[in-house]
Amino acid sequence: MRLEGFKVTGSEWDGLSIYGQASLNNIWVSGNHKHGLDVHGSAQVTVENSAFSDNDRYGLSVYGSAQVTVKSSSFSDNGWCGLSVWGSARVAVEDCTISGNGNDGLVAGGSAQVTVRDSLIEGNGTDEYCQRYCCCNGIVVWKEAHLEVYGSTIRNNKDWGIGAALWKCGDEGYFRGTVLWRDRGNTITGNGRGDVCLPDVCVPEGACD
Repeated sequence: MRLEGFKVTGSEWDGLSIYGQASLNNIWVSGNHKHGLDVHGSAQVTVENSAFSDNDRYGLSVYGSAQVTVKSSSFSDNGWCGLSVWGSARVAVEDCTISGNGNDGLVAGGSAQVTVRDSLIEGNGTDEYCQRYCCCNGIVVWKEAHLEVYGSTIRNNKDWGIGAALWKCGDEGYFRGTVLWRDRGNTITGNGRGDVCLPDVCVPEGACD
């Protein structure tokens, strides 16, 4: 299935739900009551040159064993998060902007595998909840998720640039996965609580104390 050049707005549920194979190009998904795009099961989806904004929950949510590639797209001003990836899903994000979402920019949980390249993640954590509690991060990792970040800028998010679901990071949960971010051309700066909070590291040093 190929979908190209249209708008999806004003749905009382998800804007789009995909369970099979699909290619989306130049679509605008905005103002839907739940998620902008919901990808389930073993779906295989590519998204290019598209925008997901002002949806009440997530711009894009991915579950199950789905495989999703997202290029040259934006996720902004969604009520909860820009992107949420769970289960054993595999998601590649390239040349994207994830900004101004109410809670986290990108969530990776379960045993998901997520790769982020040449992207901008900034200014997430705008909801009133984030002004009173933690955590609202550029990227947050849960459980056994695996995350790799290359050549990206993560800046000016309400709490951590990259944070784990751990008490020391101000969050309730657990994380026993992996995050590869050092020496990969990333710029992580100006985030409210600090730039990185993971099981074995805190940047700047002492910010997790």
